[in-house]
Amino acid sequence: ATVAVDNTPPLSTATIGSPAHVAGDGAIYAATTTPVAFTAADGAFPRPGSGVERIEVAVDGSSFALSTSPMAFAEGRHAIVFRAVDNVGNVESTHTLALQSDGTPPESALAIGVPQSALSTTTVLVGSRTPLGIAAVDPISSDVASGVKNAQLGAMDASLAAYVAAGRGATAELADPTTVKAVTAELER
Repeated sequence: ATVAVDNTPPLSTATIGSPAHVAGDGAIYAATTTPVAFTAADGAFPRPGSGVERIEVAVDGSSFALSTSPMAFAEGRHAIVFRAVDNVGNVESTHTLALQSDGTPPESALAIGVPQSALSTTTVLVGSRTPLGIAAVDPISSDVASGVKNAQLGAMDASLAAYVAAGRGATAELADPTTVKAVTAELER
């Protein structure tokens, strides 16, 4: 009979789904709906291990719990500690994933320069030289803001040319686009 000795712990990894973003400073951002999956392997050719018995995860200082499916995290900063255990009790050293979960969409505002004349609370008369712009910010919520990915200013009706701005919105690095807000800018004829 051959007896194999397994004294090597398994190796676990975390995989962050989409949407996710790694900032320039290395901070990892995910949406509140982004799945984070934990997997592990035990041993490699030519020395196979006894196999992975379980993967354990502890979130924000909680006790370790069995991980059996991908997890999503509520808005905020999270310290996720994980490890794997093989079938003969070898316990891997822990890994820590610092994750910032952002579920708050950005806020945008349309800036209409001069000349202009307000026709109503939602309609402004502008000239062909009236500058239009959009500003967007990602508000900090639960100590997290992933940043603004882009801001868009679009024309509602092509016949009114580029100066007719009706839709406006911004997309955060992670969150869904803001609700499109309507302001009609009519070109003076």
